[in-house]
Amino acid sequence: MIAVRPAASRGESHDACSRMRHTFSFRDYFEPAHMGFGALRVLNDIVVEPGASIGTGRLANMERLTWVVAGALRLRVGDKEVVLREGDVHVLGAGRGIELMETNASDSEPAHLVQAWLQPDRVNAAVSEGVVLATSGLGAALVATPDGRDGSLVVRQDAGLHVLRPSAGVSCTRTIGAGRRAWLQVVGGAVRANGVRLEAGDGVAVLQERRIEITGCADAQVLMVDLVDR
Repeated sequence: MIAVRPAASRGESHDACSRMRHTFSFRDYFEPAHMGFGALRVLNDIVVEPGASIGTGRLANMERLTWVVAGALRLRVGDKEVVLREGDVHVLGAGRGIELMETNASDSEPAHLVQAWLQPDRVNAAVSEGVVLATSGLGAALVATPDGRDGSLVVRQDAGLHVLRPSAGVSCTRTIGAGRRAWLQVVGGAVRANGVRLEAGDGVAVLQERRIEITGCADAQVLMVDLVDR
């Protein structure tokens, strides 16, 4: 079964610094029917204005993935700072808590990023270091797993996070194991997922399906999160 969450049905928040679309309830956006998807609790699509900051805050007991889709993001984690550029993925295990600050690294171009937050499989663990993995170009990449296999980053949850970039007319297939589910978020372009056409911003809950075939209708960018079915 595939259940589509249309782009227009998402929550929205904006100010002078950023525009955010929320697939699941987040801060002032509350939607009882969309509180998360298994361990996936937050999925935000964010545009940060040139030179702007989306603020300083403290994050704890979350595993957070940040994918820079376009532009560049200056990210400060505690006393460490890194600039993430287009195609980079950063995973942070916030553990017992860490201060964050995120700023558009460009004074002239907006930054587009997608963030996925997962509930960890343990609480108050040590903060894990942010690691950057470049995922530029078309194709597919397994970017985060609990065991760091195939060069992926480590996430403290039984989850696999994939960045998929199918070009027009090209398909990629992912197997979903027994007792698992998946969420697909179309970040850019358009695809067909098991024959269902999806546009940028659309999300899909994949339930009781053992495989998902994703075909580009145009060059596309998709985040896939594979989770235990609970």
